[in-house]
Amino acid sequence: MKPSVTVIMPAHNAAKWIGAAIASVLRQTYGEFELWVLENGSTDGTAAIARGFTDPRVKVFELGPVGFQGALQYAIEKAESPWLARMDADDLMLPDRLQVQMTFLREHPEAVFVGTAFAILTPFGHIFEHLPRIQTRQVDREFLGVGRGRFGDPCTVFSRQAAREAGGVDAEFTMGDVPLLFRLLTRGPGWQLSQPLYIYRVSPRSMSKHRSFLEECFRARRKYAPEALTKLPTEIRAASFWDKIALLELIAGDGKAVKAAIAEIERETNFQREALHMKRLASFGRLASAVYAWRYRHQFRRRADWERDLAGLEHTPAAAQPAGRAGNVLHVVEQRGTG
Repeated sequence: MKPSVTVIMPAHNAAKWIGAAIASVLRQTYGEFELWVLENGSTDGTAAIARGFTDPRVKVFELGPVGFQGALQYAIEKAESPWLARMDADDLMLPDRLQVQMTFLREHPEAVFVGTAFAILTPFGHIFEHLPRIQTRQVDREFLGVGRGRFGDPCTVFSRQAAREAGGVDAEFTMGDVPLLFRLLTRGPGWQLSQPLYIYRVSPRSMSKHRSFLEECFRARRKYAPEALTKLPTEIRAASFWDKIALLELIAGDGKAVKAAIAEIERETNFQREALHMKRLASFGRLASAVYAWRYRHQFRRRADWERDLAGLEHTPAAAQPAGRAGNVLHVVEQRGTG
């Protein structure tokens, strides 16, 4: 029996986190799925870690240096499931993600994709839910065109048939799901659920943190939703990744993590003022943490319950297996062109 949904996980040099990502997929309450790990040109043993999982639902495809879009297109062309669920190789799913999304799609047969709200996981292991929670809402071209309003691309489950009918990925772009989402909207409506079902790992190495990724998002909106450009900023402002992390760790009350984040800010060239400001705050210790937790209580809520629930995934046994050890999984090597 073919699964109703294939989780597609493009993976490039994701050895540090892919074990936890796969483990979070395998603990889903929804049973009718398979997981395709679409390894594309890694040099750090990513594929070997994925092959270490013996669950037959895990299938590893070594595609060569086809990039993110090439991996996505491969799944659109080759998967047999009617639905494809996106998943990044460094993120985590909450256990009922697929169950909730697939139930929604059964109840809304006109929908071509559905995303969810998401929480963020800091480099120091703390999880924060965005507040206030979004309302379940329909996603149109203008919505995507003005910055998505906390729409998480890798939280999306989409129709494979609709993607094929829309022409698949847009070869003009190399990163991210935004162009494909615009194309999907030509085939039917999209939705976003209010329930946070996905944990996005924030990292300075994440694709979404790269300036080139942000520039591609602007270009995609210029191509697919030019009418929304007047609502976007005219330039990408420089910001310190670690400054935001230091603030979140201050809210969490983790003094060691705050100091570690400040040390990272100090290594940056243009953010010494931010480093000095955070040092002054940190000097007040628990008092500063209490004040800032209260100040940002309507923007972020720490989810210590999710931290406890997901903690074991960060040390999943497969991640510790030696390179080259293959489990009982489908292992496909396809050397494809980069075009």
